[in-house]
Amino acid sequence: MAKKATFRGRALAPEESQTALFVTDEQMIALLGIPADVARAAIRDLDRDPRSGFPQKIPSWCERRWWPAVVGYFEHRYGFGSDAERGRTAEQARTTRHEIDQRTREQLIADAIRKRDAMAESIREKAPQKRK
Repeated sequence: MAKKATFRGRALAPEESQTALFVTDEQMIALLGIPADVARAAIRDLDRDPRSGFPQKIPSWCERRWWPAVVGYFEHRYGFGSDAERGRTAEQARTTRHEIDQRTREQLIADAIRKRDAMAESIREKAPQKRK
């Protein structure tokens, strides 16, 4: 069972802990509803990997994490957020991302061809002219 969120030794009421912007790891664990030992191990792993994107503790805010960023991390991680807010299904979001990726690939290829052609033209202009 997860520990209750506390502040200075006093248990926080559910509405207090859910509106706090900066939370301790204990408050975060209580709000997430995950067994404390499992949550601590997962948080430790996320903190060790700088590429995880998990919100870091902020020294100027008493080593607490910004709760909206924590929620945002999990919404992004599990496919909620902007697509869900727009009423798009996961399949629609994947299709759109694929189309964007395809257009991006095509644009990158076209850009590379233009650069190659410009470089070839530049080399031709600098090359000594052959006399007939």
